[in-house]
Amino acid sequence: MCREPGQTVTVGLTQEFQAQVGRVTRFRGPTPGSFHRQGESLVSLESEKWVGHFSNPIDGTVLEVNEAWYRDPSALGSCPWREAWLYRLLPLESSTARSGGPLSEGGPPGV
Repeated sequence: MCREPGQTVTVGLTQEFQAQVGRVTRFRGPTPGSFHRQGESLVSLESEKWVGHFSNPIDGTVLEVNEAWYRDPSALGSCPWREAWLYRLLPLESSTARSGGPLSEGGPPGV
């Protein structure tokens, strides 16, 4: 998770997690405009060696989903974190993000 200018939050996968998962074959994400609470399952990813769901790290409204995941999920498995983001949120002002897990907190070093 990475806070962007204007309080937008971008949720994505760390490069380390992308390497562990391997080639992604299927993506299902949230609907733009929908509100979700912290902990709700919002993203489903399938790869050749892994299937799993990701929980929303913070209360907020989904602003945008990375459509590239729907077009060709396998192409994003090796992209830099800034290109392989999953969705963007407008956080609820009082919300606090959870820590840990495969979501990047501020992106990997050097980004």
